[in-house]
Amino acid sequence: MVELVLSEQDRIQILQEIQLLEKQTIIARVLGIRPSHGDLRLLLQAALKQDVDNIVDVQMLGRNYYQLEFESEHMVPFLLERKVVAVKGGWVSFHKWIHNFSENQVHHDLDSFYTCTVVLPNLRKEWISFVALIAATIGTVLEVYDAPRKIGDKMVGAM
Repeated sequence: MVELVLSEQDRIQILQEIQLLEKQTIIARVLGIRPSHGDLRLLLQAALKQDVDNIVDVQMLGRNYYQLEFESEHMVPFLLERKVVAVKGGWVSFHKWIHNFSENQVHHDLDSFYTCTVVLPNLRKEWISFVALIAATIGTVLEVYDAPRKIGDKMVGAM
């Protein structure tokens, strides 16, 4: 058995680094796809429609989990509030960073995750935000299409 003895200064420094990681790091679970580190950054940037270039480090933790470290603290609460984001070909859920991470410690938001597509033909554009607000009370709204789309022989969607 090896015993590690730390000075009080080293112990304080380690605790400060853990506190910083808690503020600037998040755990992401990716389902449906297996992106590389760089691809995950690009997928998140496209899905969130904002700059995520401030990702300092992406570490694969295994079993579809990634650790994302940011330059600043503002992205962590933003992503935790979003909970789940649809990315091209899959889903990403976000969880608070946990020291000595184990997948058993994370509440699995996506284990009982179901998607529902609702088509409301001829819905006027001014009602889209209202419908999205109602849907948000039921669950997480992942995408809203407001452009008319062809389904079968008919054009449906906002006019």
